[in-house]
Amino acid sequence: MALPAPLAGAVIANQLMRAWFLLDGAFSALPSEIEEAMCQVMAHLWLQRYQQQLKSPSPFQSGFLDFCLNRVASDPSLRSVDSFRSAYSAVVFKGLLATIQTLRMSNTLPAI
Repeated sequence: MALPAPLAGAVIANQLMRAWFLLDGAFSALPSEIEEAMCQVMAHLWLQRYQQQLKSPSPFQSGFLDFCLNRVASDPSLRSVDSFRSAYSAVVFKGLLATIQTLRMSNTLPAI
């Protein structure tokens, strides 16, 4: 049995962010808590984009996407839900590129 498309896409977005951190090479000292939070942010952004592109979602689709968004934002496997909130806020207020540049230079999230 396959994963529903939104969930599969979120997992892929998460893992692609993880792979990019690894392949880039500049993030070897990045704390794992921040890395995981940024991977979850990418999954969350992907789900938001998927939700926006649906023309007229059914009540089930809307509910399922809301569930997935909430699950990513409050994933109990994260060491700290606060790390997701901090990473998400940094991306929303500073932008993805600026957040990644700050991570590359200082291994910390930008101040908001």
